[in-house]
Amino acid sequence: MVINKNIPFDRSRPVYILNSALTSAYFESTLNLTKKVQFTFPSDIGGGDVNMEYTDWVAGLADFPYDEKYFFYVEPGAMIQVHIAKKIKFNAGLTYVCVPKLSYRAVNASNMTTPSFKIGTKYGRFL
Repeated sequence: MVINKNIPFDRSRPVYILNSALTSAYFESTLNLTKKVQFTFPSDIGGGDVNMEYTDWVAGLADFPYDEKYFFYVEPGAMIQVHIAKKIKFNAGLTYVCVPKLSYRAVNASNMTTPSFKIGTKYGRFL
């Protein structure tokens, strides 16, 4: 039994969603490598694209008639990182996503440019 199944009343009209994808290079500089608590400064630099897609693609359905738009973005940040175990680190901090130029339907540079809070874990061999 599916409780939250959503069936549109008219299946002949396709439903669309706004899709966004990012590709980037990630750089990170860390202070106090030998300490338990560290400060790290990540930078994410890359490009992305936004486009409209069908929610359910049906064979024979043409591609959506709107083009996709590509954009450049930069995301610098500052984070605090804590060694939890020999191979595990926990981090939290703020980054700022900056998109200088973008205009695609309801999406523009001003609503893509925003501060962002991030938390995460890292696993691996550290110095």
